[in-house]
Amino acid sequence: CVANLQVPAEDVTIPVETFDDGSVKVMIFAKKAQYFLDKGLVWAEDVTVRRLKPDGRLEACIEAKNCVVDRFSKSGWAEGAAKVTHGKTVFRGNGIFFSSPDAYVKVFNGSDVESADLRFGGAL
Repeated sequence: CVANLQVPAEDVTIPVETFDDGSVKVMIFAKKAQYFLDKGLVWAEDVTVRRLKPDGRLEACIEAKNCVVDRFSKSGWAEGAAKVTHGKTVFRGNGIFFSSPDAYVKVFNGSDVESADLRFGGAL
């Protein structure tokens, strides 16, 4: 995508996925972004990807310097440093892949996890 950038839009919000009722489930906030309509891709810089609950509250958030999101598969890739927040759990790493339909995030290098609510079975 980077090699094919023309004139990216600035300060954009892009819906990626919706719930059955039409409300937004996943959205991108970016300082700069460009659509590649023929491939269903969005390149974004200084990006935050937010996944919302059905009631509109934040479920998870990904922050990265740059990211490519596939609007068809509702998944994305971020090269370099990224931060993922889900509840009271935060993890950082380099090179991440995320899939909204499968509800997961994978860090490829140097992961670091901090959590105030991660439980390994049973109530605390």
